[in-house]
Amino acid sequence: MSEDCTTVVLFIVNRSDCESIRACHEKCPVFASVLSEVVAAGVKAVGVRVRWTEEGDCYFDGLIPVLT
Repeated sequence: MSEDCTTVVLFIVNRSDCESIRACHEKCPVFASVLSEVVAAGVKAVGVRVRWTEEGDCYFDGLIPVLT
């Protein structure tokens, strides 16, 4: 892999009341485990919150932490 390339797992959060996101260990322990492994290996986990207007437009509403 090139040094000028960053590998990212991107989570889009569709709720304005969320302050963080995590893998659901209770429903999918395999995904949660693999996410922890790849983050430990250097993959960035990024959480992005979006908000919607009543007209149906979607806007960036900030970054939120991904808990691993």
